[in-house]
Amino acid sequence: MVISDALLANMRAGVEARLPDSVEIQAVDNASDGAGAWSSTWTTVTGGAVAGRVDPLTTRDGVALQLAQEQINDMRQLTVPYDAPLEAGERVLYNAEAWEIVSRDDNHSWNVSRRAVIKRAKAFDVTP
Repeated sequence: MVISDALLANMRAGVEARLPDSVEIQAVDNASDGAGAWSSTWTTVTGGAVAGRVDPLTTRDGVALQLAQEQINDMRQLTVPYDAPLEAGERVLYNAEAWEIVSRDDNHSWNVSRRAVIKRAKAFDVTP
């Protein structure tokens, strides 16, 4: 089914209006320290916060994935606007916690949103 650009824009606006949270998308910047080692810093790639929604990670039938309990607690599904600069290997800050972007899923019709699986970053990974 082909839809008009106006209808697609309206659908995207409707999705964005239903994203109650705010997330900051960050990418790692590796720089040489001049002594043969590297230092890593996380920098915001979006110019600030973007709208988002973080949901429990579930299967299509609504039953929690059968993973170890620790993984269930540490993994979520992130939904952001269709044009948010979201890439695997980056991270998001959500509720003052760092979450790694494990995978991104935007291979679907109409692209009214962008989704990713995120995993809570380990304590040693959250330093800026």
